[in-house]
Amino acid sequence: MMSYQALKDMALLLSQPDSLSFLETDVVATIQNRFGTFNFTDEQTITLKPGLVGFTEYERFAMAPMPDDGNGHNFRLLQSLDEANLTFIVYPTTYHNALIDKIDVNQLCHDYAIRSEDLVLLHVVTLRQDDQGATTMSLNVKAPVVINAYKQKGVQHVLPSNKYATQLMLTT
Repeated sequence: MMSYQALKDMALLLSQPDSLSFLETDVVATIQNRFGTFNFTDEQTITLKPGLVGFTEYERFAMAPMPDDGNGHNFRLLQSLDEANLTFIVYPTTYHNALIDKIDVNQLCHDYAIRSEDLVLLHVVTLRQDDQGATTMSLNVKAPVVINAYKQKGVQHVLPSNKYATQLMLTT
């Protein structure tokens, strides 16, 4: 079992752009995907039950830093450990910098028995090209992946309120 401090470090790392290099445990999976080759450890593993919407057969995931694009963004990769081609770009937030209202964040903490300091919300990023060839980027704020960093478990939760967008457009 991981130490409490190591678990708190995981929650912090998921919300910050620093590398995950402090982890010094055995590699449990090596995945090569369109972003490169990644070694994953137990400390990076997250169980998502019943998986993500549309991908319920995949429950073992891990977090990796997004290859640096030079813009200092806080994006991460959410990588399936069972399917190398199943990788999501995500934008992590915590209790204190959530993109959803505090009342809804508190409800998520209550519903999933997560302490606020252990909560990490992942918003799936969608990239699209418009008719002129420009790339647009949006976040799914309506259906965040709710992670308990202490237990290394999570679930994708569709918020019932219509005030949240499935495609919150980002500007560069």
